[in-house]
Amino acid sequence: MARPDPVPRVFPRRHRSRVGGFAPDRLDRSCSRSRDPQALPLARGTVGRGPVQLHIRSWGSGERWALLIHGVSADSLGWAEFAEHFVGRGWRVVAPDLRGHGESPRGRYSLAELAADVVESVPAGPDLALGHSLGGALLTLSRDRLLPRAAVYADPAWKIDISPEQVAAGREALTSFTREQWRAFNPRWSEQAIDVMLEGIRRWDMDAFAADLQGEQPDLRPVSKPAVPSLLLLSSGVEVTEPRGYDVIRLAGVSHTMFWDDPELCARNVLDWLATVEPA
Repeated sequence: MARPDPVPRVFPRRHRSRVGGFAPDRLDRSCSRSRDPQALPLARGTVGRGPVQLHIRSWGSGERWALLIHGVSADSLGWAEFAEHFVGRGWRVVAPDLRGHGESPRGRYSLAELAADVVESVPAGPDLALGHSLGGALLTLSRDRLLPRAAVYADPAWKIDISPEQVAAGREALTSFTREQWRAFNPRWSEQAIDVMLEGIRRWDMDAFAADLQGEQPDLRPVSKPAVPSLLLLSSGVEVTEPRGYDVIRLAGVSHTMFWDDPELCARNVLDWLATVEPA
């Protein structure tokens, strides 16, 4: 009889020996909070070598794996519809809840600490690392430690400048909108996406997170050519100076919430781009 695998299969087998601190008693292979009966089976667990143990979700069972880093107010479950398209191509998709989001614990919220959490919670060397918004900033800060084979920056928050007025306005909008208002705001969102978004806002440590980031105004815009194939994935109307050495794809008809607006379009563009940069 084969010996049981002592490490839950959130990560591909070739990486599991490099993951520390997993809590197998919290592994759940159900569809979790997703209300979509067709949702992919997923693995869940808590993992990390640092002071904060991040909650992580994983979809699929392929040996190639993608690390997805979400933005402010979202969480790992927000990637579910996007992940489905990668799993269908034989990938495994791994997504952490950043601290103060989803089911991960709270704490201090400096960019350096948020980036370190990710580095300490996943093995180095994902076949793809993708960061959206704040996640793009964290990928920039952690790229040299994560060592991805390819990187995608989706509407990255490379320049962060948060005023108290912006925080107040954002808080009012996020906490006062009803389900019907969110549906009217973007009719393209699935009911699952609205569920995930509302739950993400409820769990997000909003006030403390915003207060900690107000003191940081980094400029993370690239000044040198990237060391690995890198894609800048932009939503409609985003104005950005295209950095040297980055491929750029501008998606028509999607907003900053591109992965909820049209997850199939986003996945298709990323996968098609990967096919052009991966070794034959």
